[in-house]
Amino acid sequence: MIAVEVHPRHVSGRLPIASFLPEIFATRYRYTGAGLSFNLAGIVGGAIPPLVAGVLVATLGSWAVGAMMAAFVVVSILSTVLLPETKGTELDAVMSDSAR
Repeated sequence: MIAVEVHPRHVSGRLPIASFLPEIFATRYRYTGAGLSFNLAGIVGGAIPPLVAGVLVATLGSWAVGAMMAAFVVVSILSTVLLPETKGTELDAVMSDSAR
């Protein structure tokens, strides 16, 4: 029963990224690139903030944790905006143009 309640919230944040990540890698590297980037982002976003949060609270106060999370949001938005648009183009063509 608990897994059914947690599952929709867990998945809803990850659905858009599942269709977006493979588009930014060439066909030859698509599976590896999407898998590595997704999992490394999970490690960085899930492991580092709790480790840093204790130090931030001890030295600067609890507001610093919110500022750190806001900085992660800004970096995520900027990273998404700076990625190339692939709508209406073949994925191999997109990667060959960006590799030059």
